[in-house]
Amino acid sequence: MTLIITMIRPEGIWQSVDSRVTRLGKLVDDKAPKQLHIVYPPLKLGPQMLLGFTGLAEMPDGRPTIQWLRETLHGETRSITQTFEFLTERLTGYLCKPRFINSVLILCGGIFEGNKRFYFEMNNVHPSTRKVTQVFRYSIVEVNAPTIFAAGSGSAHIGPADRSLLQQQAQLVPSKWEDHSGLLAGVNRRTADKDFLVSPWCQVTFVVEGKDGASGGYFAQPMEPQGGDVLLNSVVFGIDTHDMLTEIMGRIDNSSDERPAPTQVAEKK
Repeated sequence: MTLIITMIRPEGIWQSVDSRVTRLGKLVDDKAPKQLHIVYPPLKLGPQMLLGFTGLAEMPDGRPTIQWLRETLHGETRSITQTFEFLTERLTGYLCKPRFINSVLILCGGIFEGNKRFYFEMNNVHPSTRKVTQVFRYSIVEVNAPTIFAAGSGSAHIGPADRSLLQQQAQLVPSKWEDHSGLLAGVNRRTADKDFLVSPWCQVTFVVEGKDGASGGYFAQPMEPQGGDVLLNSVVFGIDTHDMLTEIMGRIDNSSDERPAPTQVAEKK
């Protein structure tokens, strides 16, 4: 499982998603991306969505779930409602089969649309029994006041002090929007000490009024290197931008490596 914390305020949405992947109780990856940023037209004022997922980290065909989501949404510009209907249909047809009966997948996050904010969840878990169902469903609720949402196994291990801190800070306008990112990362790190399924490493992303696109970064475990830049997985107007941006960043890195070292010239006296 994992820990997903989503903060929704009138000015924007912040979301942290931890990076741990386990298999049969053993650690597989501690820096796996599990967050997707979706941008809808028009270019300047279109809605945006931050989506994190918990549960199934790899699809039956071997593709990481984040890759499957990007590639599934690639190729067509859809509205928000069409996105949810399309994903629930595809996930139901793909995962709700007898041989995948125990494959839990929960997707959740926030929607930034004009002056409105929403929280959503999509899953194949019965709300009462918590058992895996044979169909994926989704729900969307409008959020009219600063609110904190937590999902994943780690949500049960957020300490009382951190729960109180999240609720208190959600009511405040910080001096810098990045401060909320540090808050979510700090809570994620402390929760990881209590739940093996939660990584102390997490990715925090936010979208706010007056700023185009999404911002954020990768928060590493204290005293450990970050391990390089982490590229935000995005689908923009139905286009999967991940491979394109990865190639561009690779070319930039290669050109930097091939650039000759500057020659020092002695100053003439």
